[in-house]
Amino acid sequence: MTNSLITNFGYLLLYVAIFPIIFGTFLVLVNHNSKKITANYFGYNAQIWMGFIGIAIHESSHLIMALIFRHKIEKFRLVRFPKKNDPDDQALGYVSHSFNRSNFYQRLGNLFIGIAPIIGNTIVIWLLSKWLVPNALSSWQTYVSTQSISDLSLFSDSPYGIIGIIIWILVLINICVGGFDLSRSDLNSSLSGVVFFIIVMAVISLIMTFITQTVDIATTLQSFMLPLYSAMVLAIIISTLTNLILRIIILAKK
Repeated sequence: MTNSLITNFGYLLLYVAIFPIIFGTFLVLVNHNSKKITANYFGYNAQIWMGFIGIAIHESSHLIMALIFRHKIEKFRLVRFPKKNDPDDQALGYVSHSFNRSNFYQRLGNLFIGIAPIIGNTIVIWLLSKWLVPNALSSWQTYVSTQSISDLSLFSDSPYGIIGIIIWILVLINICVGGFDLSRSDLNSSLSGVVFFIIVMAVISLIMTFITQTVDIATTLQSFMLPLYSAMVLAIIISTLTNLILRIIILAKK
């Protein structure tokens, strides 16, 4: 039983935490750099125009997750232009909230509130792809699962034609650039909930050990997390290409 418990706990951490952390870290680093390039070379407000959809989703994700974990919302702005004459005013949006430090559930929520933009933007990317390029999404998810190039058939039979594909690409770029850049306060908030998250994972692992087999847990987690992984890998590709295009534009201007 002990071996099964440790194995189940390992699977949970791997599929629910470690893989998303790896993908999310890459998204944060790349898109932070893209925003920095955009602000430095095209003006500070250019990052807002280039990523306002992502910024709104970013802050909405914080807001929704804070409400789910019963934090008190004090004030929020989904998108804002910083004051030009205040060098310390750099927030493109914010959600101010407070919580009961003696409440386990609310303290656990700090982790999810901090990383909420990664979850929220990934879900929106998946839903947007499901709407505008459903066949491409299905093909992409199959490819991520099998790594077989023969399963990849992007943009075939898109219901909205080339217009839908163009809109999809442009909105994805906007979401990636504006939505995946976690602030220092986001990261600090997440870290304060890590211990509580590990406790919850340990309890879930214990329950799973009694009700199912290890192989079933691994297969179930893979199937459950596949849409998330697919959307995050797609976001990584879009983010990387956007970053490279920005760099090429800057080099061409020099």
